[in-house]
Amino acid sequence: MFKFRFARNKPFLFFFFFFLLLRLINTESVSSAQLNVQAERPHLFGNRQFVTSTIELIPSGGGGRFPFGLAMDFEKKVLYSVNERSDSVTVIDCNTNKVIAEIDVGDEPQSAAFNPVTKKLYVTNLLSNNVSVIDTRINRVIKEIRFVGERPSGVAVNPLTSRIYVSNLRSGDLAVIAGTSDRVIKRIAVGMGPVAVAVNTVTNMVYVTNLMESTLSVVSGENNTEVEKINVGLDCTGVAVNSVTNTIYVCNPAEVNDNISVIDGSINRVVDFITIEDHSFFVAVNEERNLVYITNPFADRIDVVDGDTNVSIATIAPTGSGVTGIVVNAGTNLVYTANRDNDSLDVIDGDLDDIVETIRLNHGPQGIAVDDESNTVYVASILSDKMHIIDGNSNTVTEVVELDNGAINLALNTNTDNIYVANFSSGDVSVYDKGSKELITSVNVGGAPDGLTVDKDTNRIYVANRIGNEVTVINGSNNEVENAIIVGSNPEQIAIDHNTNVIYVTNGGSNDVSVVDGDGEPVVNVSVGMHPGGIAINPDTKKVYVANLDSDTVSVIDTVTNVVIKEIGVGKAPVGIVVSKSTNRVYVANAGSNDVTVINGSTDTVFARLKAGSEPSAIDINSSENIIYVANKESNDVTVIKDSRLGRR
Repeated sequence: MFKFRFARNKPFLFFFFFFLLLRLINTESVSSAQLNVQAERPHLFGNRQFVTSTIELIPSGGGGRFPFGLAMDFEKKVLYSVNERSDSVTVIDCNTNKVIAEIDVGDEPQSAAFNPVTKKLYVTNLLSNNVSVIDTRINRVIKEIRFVGERPSGVAVNPLTSRIYVSNLRSGDLAVIAGTSDRVIKRIAVGMGPVAVAVNTVTNMVYVTNLMESTLSVVSGENNTEVEKINVGLDCTGVAVNSVTNTIYVCNPAEVNDNISVIDGSINRVVDFITIEDHSFFVAVNEERNLVYITNPFADRIDVVDGDTNVSIATIAPTGSGVTGIVVNAGTNLVYTANRDNDSLDVIDGDLDDIVETIRLNHGPQGIAVDDESNTVYVASILSDKMHIIDGNSNTVTEVVELDNGAINLALNTNTDNIYVANFSSGDVSVYDKGSKELITSVNVGGAPDGLTVDKDTNRIYVANRIGNEVTVINGSNNEVENAIIVGSNPEQIAIDHNTNVIYVTNGGSNDVSVVDGDGEPVVNVSVGMHPGGIAINPDTKKVYVANLDSDTVSVIDTVTNVVIKEIGVGKAPVGIVVSKSTNRVYVANAGSNDVTVINGSTDTVFARLKAGSEPSAIDINSSENIIYVANKESNDVTVIKDSRLGRR
């Protein structure tokens, strides 16, 4: 494999050597090798074409040459391409992907950063030793900031403090510019050859990669001082920050393993490495989906990395060669990259949460349950009184079983290999043998049974009866009723914390959750949103998640205090909810918006919305395979979702 170490005695020549090497590479052979890489990697997306369109910067022979850095006005969806050879910035309307302006700047511009508050774009000019300030409302340079330092390279903006930070390759410092006056207010000594800079707007910390000493300088934006220096990989270049997770990513293109340093911003320590192929130079983050995009100009490849696991989950081949700059629009979930050798930009579809398949059923699927061990999915259809059995390996229906009247929900008891089906209309629970699918018995439980769950530890089955305001407890050994627990009004769904043997019941009529101990004694009622239904527990984080149908929210309950600690806005009419303990993610089926909301359990914030069928009514997850199944009542099908960051690689 081709390896390269940059000359350490002349840091300001870094980009020139870099560009020369790019031109010396045989791009055709690299492209062929890239096809092999994509075919060999076991990514869930196969060879999907991510690049949706290409923007030519010089359609009529003029305009931008050698695009390098990118910046974006996310509100107006305007992209700015910094063009090194033409000494210009190309302005692109991302709604039409058309070039709308060309702005002359300084000599050999490198990077740009946009301030959404002042609507100014700051461009570093490597050989002019200044920064061009562009008023994006009129697309004109309104000022040249001098005395920033020698060989300005990287630039970043903190719009919350109106500070602009410029890294200077030759003078080894970081210039701090006041956005109100566009004047340099301080120059902070950092390391040798500072090349790139990024800002965490939440913590107000600034990060600078020092190319010639392979370190990352941590600068306090509050007092403008370097507070720490972190050893990273060899000849570190690009840097990006995920402000949500407080994680910093640093490209190490000359490292033996071609890795990315992953730094925990709370302790300023390298906590992991992302291993990729060949040399990484530029990096960008989609904070909402916690995805990391890394450009590789030598192999003409973009690596997409799961920010939770630090594993590459997909590779994208650009249309051109010499892929360098990159910017992510989290709002539109589009990624823009610069192809330096082709004077073009690629528009990339960032939707990596693929729906693998839709399984067609009949007559309103309502309840769903997954057997992790056999990878089998069971779906109850209330309108047809049928149970569809799906092979999770092939996503095909293998058997259809006739059920009793009004089958609305079902649960598996792996202790006895029995299937329990709640019959809403007939007021009983049918017990089927999982192997033969024969009816064993029917248990009268009360009025309108709906949600039911199995406690594997005690071999008990809990059934929520909407009429009667009680939960029936069935002994799994003999399938006889052994208790009835009084709860709130119109109980709908049940979840059990197996660590504490505490039962949680959502009460759709009284807008609360009944907390009951293992003996059936009431503990407390916790008020939540309007018409709570779906409920799930993550015992590891001591949180209960409740889907509130009429509030379009999920209530988060602390199981230690039994207090709601957060309300999370999700899709319309959330009904079903499941938790993946292994990834600490919460999945919410929204019947009104026909999608699934994905919640980061660490921050309890939404970071993705996945498409589903029409009126999703129930959701479950195969914890072993990490595949999500959604029963869609209106479209009569089951959506199978493989969030690539969950699936086996």
